[in-house]
Amino acid sequence: MKNCKVTHRSRSVSGTLTSEEPFWVLTSTMLSLRTIVAALCIGAVAACAFFVANHSYLFERFDTVKHGHIVVNRDFFNDYYRDYSGTSTVAYGLALSSGLSRTSFHSIGHTIGEVLYEREGKKALVTCADSFEWGCIHQVVGRLFTEKGNQSLSELKMICSQYALPNEREQCEHGVGHGVAFAYAYDHSKVNDMLRECDSVSVTRPISRNNSCHAGLFMELNNYYMTMEYEGFNGRPVPEDPFELCRKVSTRYLQNICTYWMEPWVHGRVYDFVYTLEVFQKLGALCRSAEGPLRKGCFEGVGRSVGVNAKFAPEYVIRLCEAASPSLEEQNICIRRAANMYRSVSKQKDYEAICASAERVAGRSCR
Repeated sequence: MKNCKVTHRSRSVSGTLTSEEPFWVLTSTMLSLRTIVAALCIGAVAACAFFVANHSYLFERFDTVKHGHIVVNRDFFNDYYRDYSGTSTVAYGLALSSGLSRTSFHSIGHTIGEVLYEREGKKALVTCADSFEWGCIHQVVGRLFTEKGNQSLSELKMICSQYALPNEREQCEHGVGHGVAFAYAYDHSKVNDMLRECDSVSVTRPISRNNSCHAGLFMELNNYYMTMEYEGFNGRPVPEDPFELCRKVSTRYLQNICTYWMEPWVHGRVYDFVYTLEVFQKLGALCRSAEGPLRKGCFEGVGRSVGVNAKFAPEYVIRLCEAASPSLEEQNICIRRAANMYRSVSKQKDYEAICASAERVAGRSCR
């Protein structure tokens, strides 16, 4: 037997014997070796079949792709946890999701966070660590809030304060924001009540558009991560006026953060996360239909969409922002945010190249 191979999707077990010598010079020892290899291959077939039969979920990975997102099979990670451990589940999820978009990567973190919370409770905070760009902890902290409501705020603030680094503490607070939105049943009429809850959690000013309870709140109000039904099609329905939620926000600065998170939701929900000049012309037209902080935040959201996966050449980053608006000021808002997204994932050379390309045009700034 020269080659025996068993394959189940991407997994394979192989045994191969090759020789440059003619068949008639093979010694009896080589023939014996062939017998051994054949036996090993047969054994591998049996072992592979048994493993597949008892661990079929390992080969399911993700069900399909819907609306630009990977649809995460929650039972998949539940079964993996059952057979292994929480730490192994996080590590395996990270290995499977390498190369996915940051949006899908983050949503997988929420799914694993849900599994860990159900099995470990508060201990899941340690198991999650900073995995999936904090998506795992966002789900766990959000669930802690939804279980006890605002009575748990003092405990959650204490938990978040125990993180040594500001970024870690703020990401913990971001998770509380997810929980606040879920606990209020995504009721837009109570958005200012929700924001007041967040005021007592994230006290640093100015409020961060990414790492704060307020950011987590707006992210959740758009995308519904906490529901565990996040498949791209989910999240809030598209109203006639996509800005209707943000118009209810009482302060201009928070209106800006609201539309910053609204725009990526529109990009995914309406345009399947397609990155063409035509789509970004439409996104820009949406932004220009608003005024003041709603408009500025929206163009910052466009920049976030451009830079979120840090995968485009600097010239294409510029072209997408140019497609969004004929205004240099609005192009600058888009380019600055996109460039900072590259820098946030340690692509400093790309950040510099984007800025250098942008600043070749008079009146354009990037930094």
